[in-house]
Amino acid sequence: MPILDFKTSTTFDLFPSKLFSMYLHDDVADFFGTLVEDIDFRTVGENPHWVSRFNLLDDYPEMKKVFTDLVFHTLENIEGVKKIKITTSWFTATEPNTMPTMHRHQNSWYSGVYYFQDSYSGIEFKNPIERDIDTKNSQTTSNWRLTPEKNQLIIFPSYLHHKIEKNISDTVRHSLAFNTMPDGLTGAVDSEFEY
Repeated sequence: MPILDFKTSTTFDLFPSKLFSMYLHDDVADFFGTLVEDIDFRTVGENPHWVSRFNLLDDYPEMKKVFTDLVFHTLENIEGVKKIKITTSWFTATEPNTMPTMHRHQNSWYSGVYYFQDSYSGIEFKNPIERDIDTKNSQTTSNWRLTPEKNQLIIFPSYLHHKIEKNISDTVRHSLAFNTMPDGLTGAVDSEFEY
């Protein structure tokens, strides 16, 4: 499977941020589709959805490298990093008629979600800058919504609050989520730091 061979790639100028979207090949979805049935899920806090353990991709180093490389090649020209690492990764499971709460991923740089099943409810992002503007576009709107499709990978800044919309299907909705951080030496002069 060619690591960087994906069907299409799109960048959305979202709020004062960028959200990246690309579609991976069916073999990636098939791989995760076969795994999900054997995964143990649990709830965390009061968020009404289920998660696996938070280092899932550590058991699948080839797939972890695929996602690391995809995120790195997406961000290297925009963020100027030389190396990144996936710090946490997990499956989510949203039962029918449930809707997880608005949240963000702390202690992370960019986050990603990969959708490997056929139908999904939307994901909603909240603008981190409160604005009262008559003209609405993707940068000034209060909330922005995306309806994911099978094989779609989205990458977004971890500081963006987001939530999964209500699962109105009669099946459990699964996805793969992960967080990243820069790895090694980054920045220059007074902003140089080694992660």
